[in-house]
Amino acid sequence: ESESESESDAPTAPPPPKPSTKAKKSSQKTATLLDFSEPVTTAPAVAPAVATTTLDELLGDGCVGSVGPNYNISSFSQRPSYKLLPKITGKGLTIDYSFPRIPSQEPGSVDIQLSVENSSDTLVTDIEIVDVENTGVKVGAFMKIPSLGIGSISQVTLTIDFKDTLQPAKFSVACNLGRFQCKIQPEVGELVSPFVLDETDFDSKRSKLSGMHETAKTVESLLSLPDITTRISEAAAMSLCFTGKADTVKFSAQTISKGLVVLVTITVTDVVHVSVNSEAVVIGSMILKNILAILADN
Repeated sequence: ESESESESDAPTAPPPPKPSTKAKKSSQKTATLLDFSEPVTTAPAVAPAVATTTLDELLGDGCVGSVGPNYNISSFSQRPSYKLLPKITGKGLTIDYSFPRIPSQEPGSVDIQLSVENSSDTLVTDIEIVDVENTGVKVGAFMKIPSLGIGSISQVTLTIDFKDTLQPAKFSVACNLGRFQCKIQPEVGELVSPFVLDETDFDSKRSKLSGMHETAKTVESLLSLPDITTRISEAAAMSLCFTGKADTVKFSAQTISKGLVVLVTITVTDVVHVSVNSEAVVIGSMILKNILAILADN
């Protein structure tokens, strides 16, 4: 809160009344119970703003003199959520999960936000993750939730090292209501993190990732290059790489588990040329598949 300074030549003037903090405190209380489970069922009184950033702003002073187009990239405050434990299956205990795209404190792992809600008519106690199956991924420690009151929501973080694979994490959620089998299937765009490169480094790395490390496709699409750029930025956690070519956009990332570089090049002429270069062959091919789906969705 900013405070007005009292003027020295008017000592007898009463100080201005302080703004009421009642509304702010109420807002803070409400903010402690965020619900990621059903984005379409409830809406805040004021819709959250969607910030747009130009490519020049994203890349800073390095873009001075850019001859490329001015793209708009949306930065969303809330990531999509997925159902982990439905209400009926969990006997009133509901769990949704989302990928917040924040660096994990566990090296090589992906942070996953869990929204645990008690929709039953009784107190739920001792909520924990048990019986982790050996699917090739590593599920981190989960802090037990001692109790969750009726209608209450708890936000917790689960870390998973997917080992740069699309293998799901399988486990059970146990509590006083029972034991429920659950599965988290990773989205391929969440298995990478932004990796900032200038165009020289991008092209150098790409030249070393040809042959079996490159997958490419040429398709037709009605989407403009700015629209393609925005949709890909939403679908995968990658950095934009500045290029002086007006018909080309480049993305760079690295896999979260092993740090393998993933490079995406898109050129729009009368058709759209897409190429993905990476040592992570499976992830690269899946990212290409997702991009092709984006281009087909006009």
